[in-house]
Amino acid sequence: RGGSFDEPRGREGLADLTAGLMRTGGTAARKPEVVDEELDFLAAQLSIGIDDVQGAVSLSILSKDLDQGLEILWDVLKNPAFRQDRLDTLKAQALDGLKSRNDRTASIEAREVSRLFYGDYPLNRLTTKASLEALSREDLQAYHRWWMQPKNFLVAAAGAFKRDELARKLEAAFKA
Repeated sequence: RGGSFDEPRGREGLADLTAGLMRTGGTAARKPEVVDEELDFLAAQLSIGIDDVQGAVSLSILSKDLDQGLEILWDVLKNPAFRQDRLDTLKAQALDGLKSRNDRTASIEAREVSRLFYGDYPLNRLTTKASLEALSREDLQAYHRWWMQPKNFLVAAAGAFKRDELARKLEAAFKA
């Protein structure tokens, strides 16, 4: 639970940058390259994304590597480093994306129709150059602290595992 609807006015883009940097920015104990190498070695995929009213964290891993995967997942969720150099890169990429959002008339039309129908509604508050430039590492850390709360999470699992065993592993991984 939680998403861009919860971004403070003037801080549009905060949720997306937080999710992106959690996955690509490394942790307090692991450099970004180390996280990538560990996941590659395990043939695992870890993704984090935030939409309007919800976020999703997904780990895809072989059953035999679940313990290692959960340990990496926990570290990424609990201890993201939010490295400034990675934040600067992500902001630059987001700014490049803003430059192309008016390339298709359909996207302009959709935005304007939404503004006409809903007015000043969180859905209509778009990321701008000013809002991206205003975001700091501290903003991402504060949003992370707010979002990464047990009350905001639902856990679903699918795959080749025994339910009780997986429940114990999840409990052990996330007990703190």
